[in-house]
Amino acid sequence: MIEEMSSQQSLSPADDEVRIVVLAGGESRRMGQDKSVVPLLGRPLCEWVTQAARSAGRPVSVLREDAVPGLGPLGGMKTAFDRYPEEWLVFLSCDAPFVTGEAVTSLIREGISHLTAAGYVVDDRPGFPLILARQHLPVLERQLASGLLSVRRLLACLPCREIKVPPDERNRFFNVNTPGDLMLAQRLAGLYLQEPKFRPSPSINDG
Repeated sequence: MIEEMSSQQSLSPADDEVRIVVLAGGESRRMGQDKSVVPLLGRPLCEWVTQAARSAGRPVSVLREDAVPGLGPLGGMKTAFDRYPEEWLVFLSCDAPFVTGEAVTSLIREGISHLTAAGYVVDDRPGFPLILARQHLPVLERQLASGLLSVRRLLACLPCREIKVPPDERNRFFNVNTPGDLMLAQRLAGLYLQEPKFRPSPSINDG
C-alpha cells in the first residue's frame, strides 16, 4: 500500500525530479509488531518521519508494501524506483523519528550538486537517510540478484558522498528496532522537541 502526501511548499525546477520515500514495509521482527504504527508520545513513528520529510518541500510517499517481500530495504528501494518516475529518490526509514527536514534538504543538495549517491554516516556506518539516482538502479538490481541485501554494501559499490554525523548529533539518526529502543526514544523525544534543529556536519567524504 502506498500513501501519498503533498507538500505545501513550492518546488524549484530541479526539485521536480526528487521524491522522498519513507520505507515502512519491513517485518519488524525485533519489535514484535509493525514499527511504523508504534506510538511515540502519542504519534506513530512513521508520522514523525513523514512530518520531517514534508518540511523538506518535496513530494513524499510512504511505501508500506514491497513488490517482492523479504528483500529488506533494498527491496523497498527497487519497488520505489519501479513505481515513481522521478530521477532522484530520497529514502528514509520509518523507524528513525528524529531525522529533520534540514538533514533531508542537505542530503538532497549533496546528491544533486555532485550528481552522485549520498548518505549519512553514523559511527563509520553509512545508511539512511540516503539519496540515489535512477542511474544507480542497475547496481541496486545486481545486489538484489546476488542476494546482497545490505545498504552498506550497496553504497560501497557506488560513487557516494558520505555526510559524517558529529558525535553529539548521532541520536538524530537513532533507529527504534526493539521495545527497549522505544523506551530510549521516549527520553530522547523530549530533548529534540526542545531543540528541533539539526546541524549538518561540514565533514563530507567522497566514497
